[in-house]
Amino acid sequence: MEAFEHARLDAYFARINTQFRPPEPPASLLITHPLPERPSFVKAVAAASQLRAILPKPKPINASAQREVEKVAQCATLSRGLFTDPETAVDFLESRAAGEPLVLLDVGGYLAQHPEDKEPLAALLDEAGDTITSRKEFRGHVTAGVVLHRPDGRVLTIEHQALSKWLLPGSHVVEDTDETLVGAALRELAEETGTDADKVTLAVDLPLHVDAHIIPANPAKDEPDHLHFDLRFMFRTTADEIVLQEEEEEVTAASWQFADMLVSEPLRSRVLTTAL
Repeated sequence: MEAFEHARLDAYFARINTQFRPPEPPASLLITHPLPERPSFVKAVAAASQLRAILPKPKPINASAQREVEKVAQCATLSRGLFTDPETAVDFLESRAAGEPLVLLDVGGYLAQHPEDKEPLAALLDEAGDTITSRKEFRGHVTAGVVLHRPDGRVLTIEHQALSKWLLPGSHVVEDTDETLVGAALRELAEETGTDADKVTLAVDLPLHVDAHIIPANPAKDEPDHLHFDLRFMFRTTADEIVLQEEEEEVTAASWQFADMLVSEPLRSRVLTTAL
């Protein structure tokens, strides 16, 4: 990354810390990929908490970023058994923050898994505003989508009345009630198809795909054309029957389609790979 890009990230996180830094910063442990842009985030975590250790994820690793994060806090070795074995986990946590409030931050990396998405998403996010979860942010805002996959290889699609298209279930985030994007996706799935959260299981913790697309203007809602950043989460289910909700006027039909019939790439490839 160029120096000006690092400076922009540092300034962004500084603004976040100015607004949201807790009055009594807790101890923290940070699990993350040492990627080129990550040192700015690590420094921000250290400014907002008492960062006791960084546990770098093994792949991918950027050597320069690794050296930078090592200047911020001590790096520990992240192993597969560190948090899966209870005694090992307790011993490690007590060695870092015995008797203290502790926040464990596991920062995944959608872009670490899909680096090919970084450039197009970065260019589009530059156009979006700061309130990216608000549907009133017409420079661009996030939505939560569902890829619901059955054992027979089919994926649920719905017919969207306003757009006259067959789409994946999902829609806007409700800022006052949705605590997570996965929760928003599950709520939309239940509202649109009657499929409750207890009938599905999350296949992958991170979004399977982030799709940026333009939504046409809707004069009836006083909405100009704007960008949607649709974070699509994959769930598995053995459910078959779909009950469309009468109060859900935007959905007119539902259908189970074979995953290899999805026309959008790289979504199609990722669904087929994850379904194996």
